[in-house]
Amino acid sequence: MGSCMGRKKVMGMSLDARSFVVNNMVLDRFTEHQVRILNKKFVENLSNTSNLDKKGLLSLFPLIKSYPQQVINKCFQIFSENSTSIKFRNFCLILAQILVSSKEEQSKFVFVLFDCDCDNKLQESELDIFFRSQQAYLRKLSENPVENIRLHKQKFEKIPVEKDDFIGWSLRNIELSDLLKPFEIIPTALTEKQIIMFKRLNNDKLIEGEIVYLICCEWWNVWKNYVHFDPEAEDDCEKSTDQFAEVLPQNRRKSISLGDRPVEIDNKKILENTQSFRLKEGLKKDKDFIWVKKDCWEQLLSWYGGGPSVPRKVLLEYNNKLNIELYPPFFYITLLETKSQLTDKKKTVVVSKTETVKELIETSCRAYDKTTEYSRLTKNHINDWEIFDHTTPISKLQIASDYHLELGTLEKNIIIWPREHLQKAETKSNIIISNPNSTISSSNSARQMIQERPNLKPTTLILPGHSGLVNLGNTCFLNSVLQSLLHTPMFEKFFIGDSVVSYINPSKSQEKVILSLEINTLAKELATSKNSKVAPNRFHKNFIKKFSMFEGTDQHDSHECLSLILDSLHEELSRVGEENNNNNLVLENPEDKQYEIAKADEQWNALQGSKGSLVSDVCGGQTRTTLSCENCGNRKVVFEIFNNLSLPIPANMKIPVNVTVIYLNERVIQIAIAINKFFKISDLIQEISNVSITNKRKLMIGDYYQGSSLIDLMKYENEPILKFVRENSNLFAFEIITTIEEAESLGKKLTKYQNGLDGYKIGNHVDVMVQKDIWETGKLIELRGDDFLVSLDYKDKKEYYKIKFLAPFRTYTTYENPRIIYIVIYHQTIRNNKIESLGFPQIISIGSWYTYLDLYNLVIKTISRFCIIPFDRTEKKDIFLIKMLDFYTFKCGLCKKCDGCLLPNDQTEIKTFDGYCIGVEWKENYFKEEVFEHESVKKVQENDYKKPIDISSCFDSFMNKEKIESKCEKCGHKELFMQVHIWRVPDILILSLKRFAFQHGVLDKIDQPVKIPFYAFDISQWVKGVEISGGMTLSTTIFQNAYDLYAIILHSGGLSAGHYTTLLKVLKDNDNMWILVDDANIHSMSEDPDTPEVSKNAYMLFYRRRKFSSSNVINLTYNFA
Repeated sequence: MGSCMGRKKVMGMSLDARSFVVNNMVLDRFTEHQVRILNKKFVENLSNTSNLDKKGLLSLFPLIKSYPQQVINKCFQIFSENSTSIKFRNFCLILAQILVSSKEEQSKFVFVLFDCDCDNKLQESELDIFFRSQQAYLRKLSENPVENIRLHKQKFEKIPVEKDDFIGWSLRNIELSDLLKPFEIIPTALTEKQIIMFKRLNNDKLIEGEIVYLICCEWWNVWKNYVHFDPEAEDDCEKSTDQFAEVLPQNRRKSISLGDRPVEIDNKKILENTQSFRLKEGLKKDKDFIWVKKDCWEQLLSWYGGGPSVPRKVLLEYNNKLNIELYPPFFYITLLETKSQLTDKKKTVVVSKTETVKELIETSCRAYDKTTEYSRLTKNHINDWEIFDHTTPISKLQIASDYHLELGTLEKNIIIWPREHLQKAETKSNIIISNPNSTISSSNSARQMIQERPNLKPTTLILPGHSGLVNLGNTCFLNSVLQSLLHTPMFEKFFIGDSVVSYINPSKSQEKVILSLEINTLAKELATSKNSKVAPNRFHKNFIKKFSMFEGTDQHDSHECLSLILDSLHEELSRVGEENNNNNLVLENPEDKQYEIAKADEQWNALQGSKGSLVSDVCGGQTRTTLSCENCGNRKVVFEIFNNLSLPIPANMKIPVNVTVIYLNERVIQIAIAINKFFKISDLIQEISNVSITNKRKLMIGDYYQGSSLIDLMKYENEPILKFVRENSNLFAFEIITTIEEAESLGKKLTKYQNGLDGYKIGNHVDVMVQKDIWETGKLIELRGDDFLVSLDYKDKKEYYKIKFLAPFRTYTTYENPRIIYIVIYHQTIRNNKIESLGFPQIISIGSWYTYLDLYNLVIKTISRFCIIPFDRTEKKDIFLIKMLDFYTFKCGLCKKCDGCLLPNDQTEIKTFDGYCIGVEWKENYFKEEVFEHESVKKVQENDYKKPIDISSCFDSFMNKEKIESKCEKCGHKELFMQVHIWRVPDILILSLKRFAFQHGVLDKIDQPVKIPFYAFDISQWVKGVEISGGMTLSTTIFQNAYDLYAIILHSGGLSAGHYTTLLKVLKDNDNMWILVDDANIHSMSEDPDTPEVSKNAYMLFYRRRKFSSSNVINLTYNFA
């Protein structure tokens, strides 16, 4: 994958007929490490320009000076494209065909090199020049050189020699690897093999005390396959005859298979983790690792780079057997330099158990890239510090413990140690000193200098070349996108440089490429600013001019912002003018898979050629979507170009909810349910009803937080749960009275008695004529002779009445608009002259026809369960006060002036209690609550509803076949099946996690943690297309589709109040580190940010492919116009 940079003719070579897609495929044969080596050598031989002249070419390839002058001239023509100088891109292109290619391609180069007149034939004079100058590499057909040339000439049927004839002859009669040796500025596979075999010859035995280096077998086997390290059968080639039959032809070396060259050395597979030099347990030689001597390791490292270096010492064990010390002691070393603060950043350092502190210090200094002069090892024992003598054996140290590497400075012949600088005013304390000649001061405050910091913000950082972006009013979404893009490999160097203008098609007006130019300007400002932050006012002004939907200070989506920016950059930097680039290819009922592949290749090749851009070169991938109708079999295949992928999160939408159920029988239990947060409140009520075994019509559900009023959720039955309820919310379910009959059971009758009942039974309610034709209700208390003692319902008096003044209940009386009143009771106490809430609220049910005295007695009965001692009415005032409060303010509901008037307890009819609640003010230590746990609580707790999801599940969900509501264009069926496959992947893979879900008409954020791989994330299992890397990438896909994470956009908070920050992997002091960019502020990270907080908030992930397309590296890093 790569860019097409232009169209020029390479004189005499077949390259002029090739598309630039193929050229990029040729460039991709190099590894990124090789490109760096080539560029270094190229630059070393430049004169005063950025291009190479003939003198520089001869300096780079000194052995070609022995060639005839006309051949030297032709060589320069080939590399310079018939120009006056050689550009780096074409330099790499030609070398790729010489050094990392098949023998056929090498033969073509040799033919073109000696075709001095560029007529695509070797004339007799040109053939003579070739034979005279290259006779040393001809297969011997005669011991006499002149005769040998003559015999070889006879093999050509005619002269001049055609290209194909020459290639066929050369494959059997020339050792091309030797002939092309003058151009070998980086070793070929054959040379690599020869060098390593020579170094290992008679040097493959372990020696006591020697250091050997471990290499992961996975990488080593790929390299062996690339160089054909193991002996194989000879090629079938032409045999020498007659007296030369015993002469073995040298051209039997195998042609290199494209796609076999490994990328950088990768030993992470054998390490415990990416931050440690400790090996995984149970590793086996030749299965997991091999060992090489130092010279072999350094040679391989110079060719491929990578690592990390894993040195191990050879020890003579107790059984007199030499073994490699695979698991030496390890220590956590913190660097402490003069005038620096103590930090929590540490490195794992391993050293042999046979060594001393001196070797540990030296190894630690190498790990931190420091010199050993004025260095020492110390350890902090709470308030005491210990200094270790250099001769102390490693066995005396505590393995897997923390130590400090202190680096001092010499001032006036006195060593100044960091500890002495940090302690200005100290209290002397005892110091443990291993070396009696050493001194160190300490204080109780020294330990306190190591600050406890949050995981994501350990310390503020000023990092040259890295500046924060000022928030211009909810622009964190834009700042996070810009920081991620401008730290993207190759984008970073491209936009900092001066070549952006040269990538813009001249036919486009400045207005249509404003985004590219503004990003270019901003990138330069960020890279060169001496301030820790930059205000992107100019960029923002032009940004909202182009994208007006982002105007204002509303919150916006960073994924939407990124997609628009990438699409715009693709259009602005496209290699065509105003032509509309269609990124979708639709195939109706394609014939077969091969037809699909051919059409997909056409689309892809066009993108890599004239219809592509910088963005598509680096970020462009391809998906294949299939839409099928199972009713009629109609099928549509859509190939689409993407610059980022949105992955669904297969999250468990259920949330655990705790519910306290208060029954009418005074029993209180705690239940738990798990329910989809997108469901409605009515579904929640039904679930509570099922678990509590209570009819939902007899339940009242409320949400309550201490100090607030109870929210009646019954009013919102058709609303989504997540609008009111969150994970682990504590709800309350109250069993209530819902009918008149149930309310009457509390003691006061409202309706007529059933037929046949004794209307004058003691305890019954009756109608009482209190005055002539004036009837009231009352209750029969007792019968004395012919007189009934009646307690009038709404008067505080009892009188005797003759039966003639009585009538069955509701004979003459009526009650209009009776209803059930629900009253909330809050428990309170006074502490430090402030009212505080206690326990949970209650709801009591009472009829509107009851009196305040009835209500008072009901309250007493209801709250009695919460008192730690039994009480009667005479003692209650010493235990609690019952107040009538305003429902919303919790102030007095009667006089509105005091903290709460007492609840009336007279015979006044209640009628209504709207706007009021009851507050029970408990005296100290009398209140208790007793709640029994239901079995459902344990069951819900056993299920981890927030268990982290592996990102592999997100990829699986992305590619799952799903049913969609869409009409078939052929038969009209209303359901189709859709499945998406990833066909090709880019060098920069940008993933967004769909954290915002829309269900049942509700949008909400998914904050379930997603496990994010940071290193060597291999996505091969999800790539279904045919990779056309076309160069010497690995045959195995472990590195071909393996990615490393370099940036993460985090979204914290919810929909209405969220914030974006960015995690970036940067280079500092030749060491990778992570920083957190929070708008204008930059914070350093002590280690990889693989934390629960990141897993929960990760929104966009930026990965770079380990095997970066070398064409992209060359075109966008070293080939700026």
